Amino acid sequence: MSSHSKGRFGRRLTMMSVIVAALIAFGSVAVAQDPIPAPKWELYGGYSVFYPGADVHGQLPGALLPLTSRLETNPRGIGGTITYNFNRWFGLSLDGSNHWGDGEINAIQNKIDDTAFANLSFGPKITFRSKHFSPFLEA
Repeated sequence: MSSHSKGRFGRRLTMMSVIVAALIAFGSVAVAQDPIPAPKWELYGGYSVFYPGADVHGQLPGALLPLTSRLETNPRGIGGTITYNFNRWFGLSLDGSNHWGDGEINAIQNKIDDTAFANLSFGPKITFRSKHFSPFLEA
């Protein structure tokens, strides 16, 4: 049996383990320093790109044959997050993003491979604060 992880799940699990280990190491360094006060509110806004990486299979009205098309990357998006911090390491975040159509002129092509996506999520945020670097985890 090979010691290498095989498959997508194994690679992701290995990568997450390394990230968690690094965050724990940085967290212990942050605890050893003087406490750094956390802001009560944190705001983020920025540009977003959506890469769906999926194929669409279907048939247009009146078509004789089914069509398959790769959903294209959508570079027209925005995202934002607001976080309320209860203390220097725990907060609750509300995160949203929106990606709208790419403005293609060809109506049929626009129906086949255009992607529009909106997302709204809410959950806990754990931040490991240090003087110059604050890695965080969100669920």
